[in-house]
Amino acid sequence: MNKEEMLAYRKKLFSDVVNHQTPDRVPLCPFVETWVFHYSGISIKDAFLKDNKLLFNAIKKFADDVPVDAVASISNTVPFKMGKNFGGGIYTVNDDGVQIIGSGGRIMEDGELLELAKDVKTFFANTLAPRKFPIFNQSLEKNVDLIKKAIKDMVDWGAYNGEVVGRIEQELGLPVIIKATNYMPMDVILDYLRDFVGISSDVRRVPDEIYAASESLLDFVMDMYLESNLPEDDRWLFSPLHYPTYMRPKDFQKLYLPFMKKYIEEFGVKRGYTLHFFMENDWMPYLDILQELPTGAKVIGLFEIGHAREIKEKLKGRMVYQGGLAASDLKFREKDEIADIVKKTFDELAPGGGFIYGTEYSMMNMNDGKPENFIEAMTVAKEYGKY
Repeated sequence: MNKEEMLAYRKKLFSDVVNHQTPDRVPLCPFVETWVFHYSGISIKDAFLKDNKLLFNAIKKFADDVPVDAVASISNTVPFKMGKNFGGGIYTVNDDGVQIIGSGGRIMEDGELLELAKDVKTFFANTLAPRKFPIFNQSLEKNVDLIKKAIKDMVDWGAYNGEVVGRIEQELGLPVIIKATNYMPMDVILDYLRDFVGISSDVRRVPDEIYAASESLLDFVMDMYLESNLPEDDRWLFSPLHYPTYMRPKDFQKLYLPFMKKYIEEFGVKRGYTLHFFMENDWMPYLDILQELPTGAKVIGLFEIGHAREIKEKLKGRMVYQGGLAASDLKFREKDEIADIVKKTFDELAPGGGFIYGTEYSMMNMNDGKPENFIEAMTVAKEYGKY
């Protein structure tokens, strides 16, 4: 097959899985994040900020050596140049990777959730933005110029990444899965507004206010995505779920699940998007509650921890299981042990479809997995995963 045919074939593997059909073989899609730059010996900082040819070359080196069916993400997910307009954000990048600068996630005060619920856009613009970024305490004209500059930097960043995505698909015949990211309401509150201590206190003290704020935030994040005019290529939306597993199951069912359901119904059922959830931490105590999720939508769950076979069976029809390649095996096993491990995993998880093989976590540096084990696992999986 030529590159165009290979791209179409690989896209069909994923399309069959998420449409609850049996593909030609199990699709292979590990989350390799910044591991690829350490593996290829290419500077992460230079690849993200200076020369997108370096970004492409790192992924090409990985794709040349490791048999996979998709690139999960090109990993350049923070528009650093745009953030500098406002004095910088909470992230920095160096050759070790992208890192958070301190905490910086708590900018809302106690008692402000109902103000947020009343009008998200107004509260963000008039209260939170000047509080987070003191540079906004200037004239309207200067603020407008600042925002125009930031928008241009954001557009340039999108073009920088878009060129790499296009080259990966056209020159390597590999689909890039994650082209757009959206968040559940409580994860917005956790990551950007209240920090972990703040939101955990709110859940205990003012759950009704958290619910009201989440209602408004869900409408906001859905509208923001739909109004962004992002290309609808493959109609695939990624969402990392950060906070749920730190909630008691009854709190999760009351405060998080309703919005997760509405999100799936709106984007997955009504609009036909493929929804890709990064199910961080241990979801085993929540599996019965997740039975309330809609059936028939195109939803993938990448699970970090848990009993894979039980998760796959319990969520059948509601969520495709992604994972199966354990960190401990990539780190500590010998290469000659890998084939048997992969075959055992496929014997348990491949029957009946609904399975995408990949890492159970994001690989960030070389300590996350030995290249020889990784290459062996994917090589065996490609052959053994045929239906």
